[in-house]
Amino acid sequence: MALLSILKDNYVTDILMVSGTENAQFPTSNILLDRTTAVCRSTGSQMGLVFDLGLIRDIDTVVLYGDATSNLGFYEATAYVSPTQDFTSITGIPLDINIEFGASINKFPAEMGRYVLIEFKSLSVVEVSTVFIGERMDYDTVGFEVNGFSQGYKNTSKNVYNSSNTRYSDIENKAKIMTGTLHALTVSEKADFEDYMSGLDIHTPFVVMVDPDGVVGPDGLYRYSMYCHQTVVPSFKPISGDFWDTKLSLREEI
Repeated sequence: MALLSILKDNYVTDILMVSGTENAQFPTSNILLDRTTAVCRSTGSQMGLVFDLGLIRDIDTVVLYGDATSNLGFYEATAYVSPTQDFTSITGIPLDINIEFGASINKFPAEMGRYVLIEFKSLSVVEVSTVFIGERMDYDTVGFEVNGFSQGYKNTSKNVYNSSNTRYSDIENKAKIMTGTLHALTVSEKADFEDYMSGLDIHTPFVVMVDPDGVVGPDGLYRYSMYCHQTVVPSFKPISGDFWDTKLSLREEI
C-alpha cells in the first residue's frame, strides 16, 4: 500500500483529435503547455484525442486536469492503450472522475503501448487542460510522515484601502501548497529517490499523490494530490548511521 506516489515523466509527445471538432481558439496543442489555465476545448459534447507517447512504453497511470481556476470540463472519460493507432479490439479503461477536485486520477496494472485514445463526454463542450500519462513511482516502505505533512494555500492577493476606507483588491489565483518529510531513508531508498527526482528542477511540473490508497482519509487520492512543481530542490540530511531525511516542498501548477 503506497503512502506516496510520484509521476515524474509525462510521456505525451503529440496529440491528434480523432473525433469531435476543435475550437480554434482553444487548440489541442494547449494540452502540451505546463499551465492548467491553457485548455483544449471542443465545439460539441464529445471529443476523442489520441496521445502519442513517442515509443512503446509501460504505462500505469493516467491523470487528467481541468483549469485549476475553473470547473472540470467533462463528466466521463475512457482510455484505450494500444501499440498502434488501431483501437478496434482494445478494451477501454473507464477513468475515475472527481468533479469536486477538478481531476481524474487513475492507477491501473501496467499496460504496454505507444498510443492512448481518450474519449471524453460533457454536458455542453469538452474542456481539458493537462493530460499526464506515465509510469509512477510508489513509496510504501519509506518513512513518509502522512500524518505530519502540511497542506494549505498560497494567496498573493492584496487589499488596498483609500482614505475613506474603501477596499480595492488586487486578486490573484490561490495555489495549493504542500510540504512533507521522507524520514529515515535507508541508503538504497535514498539512492532510488535521489535518482528518480534528479531530473526535476523548480520549474518542472509533475504529479504527486499523497495518501493515494486512502490510509488517512477516503478521498486522499484527490485531496492530497496535485499537479505541481518543487519550490526547493530536495537535499538529504544524515540523521543516524546510514539513515537519511529529506523534505518535499511543493506548489500547485496554475
